[in-house]
Amino acid sequence: MSKKDVKLFIRQPLTQSGEESKAIVGAVEKIVEDIRQQNDINIDYLTGITPLSEKTFRENFENNQGVEFNPVNFRNYRLGQLDQADAFLYIRTAMSESGAFEISYNVNARPKAPMFFAIWKGAPIKTTLLRQLDDVLDVTYVEFDDPEEVRGPLTDFLVRIDKQIQ
Repeated sequence: MSKKDVKLFIRQPLTQSGEESKAIVGAVEKIVEDIRQQNDINIDYLTGITPLSEKTFRENFENNQGVEFNPVNFRNYRLGQLDQADAFLYIRTAMSESGAFEISYNVNARPKAPMFFAIWKGAPIKTTLLRQLDDVLDVTYVEFDDPEEVRGPLTDFLVRIDKQIQ
């Protein structure tokens, strides 16, 4: 019997991100890939595993989805991917209104995808409604300066999710 894939939805800042954000996201995504390989976890990257920025995400969407980038197409795609997710990884390196929208969607979804917040200390969560979501879903928060600081907790999270879906 083959193992099921963990369907992972990755949220990264897009419209508020630049090269520094893209580099941090890339480092966290590399850690995810390391965890996958070291723990024999099959991962279906629902939203891809490419670090993006405000300059690259629209073209990336159009190339990968074959449709024009606009709010309706992008929202339909993202929420369709989130509906399939076994887990939601939020890599926060900048403020993201769309990220807050997707979190809210997930909090009210059935079933809810467990969430892992990797929060770069340069972009703390200030919005009260996004903090301490433990009472409404399975959530882990990790603040970091160096992306390596998320490795241990993210390994625990992904290994646990992998076991739950098998």
